[in-house]
Amino acid sequence: MYFILVFNICTEYDLMILKLDELDKLISDNDDGSLDDSIHDKLFDIIRYHQRLNDFISKFDEVYSYQLFMEISVDALQVLITLFVMYIELWMPGFVVITVATFQLLLYSLLGTLIEIKTDAFTDRIYDVQWHELAKKDQKIIEIMLLTSQTPNLLTYGGLLPLNVNFFQSLYRKIYSVLMMLQNLNE
Repeated sequence: MYFILVFNICTEYDLMILKLDELDKLISDNDDGSLDDSIHDKLFDIIRYHQRLNDFISKFDEVYSYQLFMEISVDALQVLITLFVMYIELWMPGFVVITVATFQLLLYSLLGTLIEIKTDAFTDRIYDVQWHELAKKDQKIIEIMLLTSQTPNLLTYGGLLPLNVNFFQSLYRKIYSVLMMLQNLNE
């Protein structure tokens, strides 16, 4: 279910980018000002969509962040313990355990990174809208939408850290550091 919801969020961002493309086309076709009302309506439609998506991501993270905290913590501990056991004595099933746990950790991190990529693409598309050809009130709306998109709601690790590939890398560095400490204590 988690994966389906993440892909749904990515699809929602793609739909908003398409809505921005439609808005941009309306702006470029509005030479005589006859489409001002349509542009204004389309702009508010995008804003409502963006607000709903931000609310959904907030609630999604609220529901799943503690579950992810437990799953990621247990997977990291599993990798650490398996590596330590394999250091003490070669345990062949440990290679499978480490591979599966690493894949799970990487998968969650990649899903968080995927959402970050989509939010960045959405922010870039907002910036590319021909906002300078809009009325002043609509320019301010674009500015507010750009500001809110620059601080997006993202998936987190227990509400503490953003869940992305950088998190995965730092987690593995910590696993390595603790493993080295355990090896020194074992000697």
